[in-house]
Amino acid sequence: MKASYLANKRGDIDDDANLPNIPSNTGIDSLNFRDRLLNAGEFYEVEILFHNPIELSGIQLHLEYDTDQIELISLDFDSLEATIINTDIDGEINIIDHTLTEETISRDAADVLLKMMIKSNTNNILSNVMQWNGIKSSYLLKGNTDLARISPTLEGMIQVGIDPVQNFNVKVYPNPASDFITLDFLGGEKPTYFSFQLFDQKGVRLMNVKNEFRIGINHLPTGVYLYEVGVNEGVQLGRILVVE
Repeated sequence: MKASYLANKRGDIDDDANLPNIPSNTGIDSLNFRDRLLNAGEFYEVEILFHNPIELSGIQLHLEYDTDQIELISLDFDSLEATIINTDIDGEINIIDHTLTEETISRDAADVLLKMMIKSNTNNILSNVMQWNGIKSSYLLKGNTDLARISPTLEGMIQVGIDPVQNFNVKVYPNPASDFITLDFLGGEKPTYFSFQLFDQKGVRLMNVKNEFRIGINHLPTGVYLYEVGVNEGVQLGRILVVE
């Protein structure tokens, strides 16, 4: 069974073992990570957190990422006791960890399981370049018998269209700004429906405004913010400096 694999079957960290006896009633548990905007050439710390309090005795974790979009700089894992980490497979992070005795280890909700430092090669969204789904699955062993498949929970998901809208070009000014910003759509008719979203440097959404060409920002502290203007299925990303 999978629990036996977590505890005893070492050396198969790429998850190629044939494990036909995984119980069909395997439960589901969650790990959390927060979506964020990524800017080309910049470094980001990405944390994966426990969603619920848990008594943990083993974990098998498999993550995939797009090597054209991001580079993995470093990885810090909250080890139980016996940890095997393999990042040699390009674009994959594979981890097996378990306790050495029958004792479990307590983890609280929002405790950090995995911390990664990445470098973004392009302007993108974190949820676009990392994934959990695929043939290889991730599991938590709760207690010594309760096996749970990991279902990732994405916080603050940033919606971004794929195809650009023809003649979609918007100027956001003034920049720097202190009281208001104005959206000026150039090169065509003004859209009847659009959205303006503003994020801090951690990717936390602070504003979500619909169909307003003049937007108040005097409640924001001084700093650099990321914005996303959306029209139909297209978006335009940029930065704005807010000053007092």
